[in-house]
Amino acid sequence: MTANPETLELISGVVRAQLPKYLSKEVVIYDVVAQNRPGPDDENYVHVRVILEEDHPRLGPRKLNRFSRNMRNLLEQSGIDHHPLISYANRSELGL
Repeated sequence: MTANPETLELISGVVRAQLPKYLSKEVVIYDVVAQNRPGPDDENYVHVRVILEEDHPRLGPRKLNRFSRNMRNLLEQSGIDHHPLISYANRSELGL
C-alpha cells in the first residue's frame, strides 16, 4: 500500500523521536527518510533509511529489533497501518 507524503513525514518523525531512546548517546542521527518503494506483486512498501554520523559505536542488534517491534505498535496507535522496513547507513556510505 502506498503511503501519502503526510504519512511518510509522520513515520519519519516518529523514528526521529523514538530511535534515540534505543541508541547510545554517541550515535548521532543525521537524517531519517521514509519513502515508498516497489515491492513484489506490484505492491509498494514503506522504507525508512536512518542516516547516521560517522564514528559511532556498534549498533546493538537486539535494541534495533526491539525498536522495530515497538515502532510497529507506535504507528498502529497513531492510526498508521504501514509497517516500514528500516535500514541504517553511515553518511559516508551514501556520499553525503
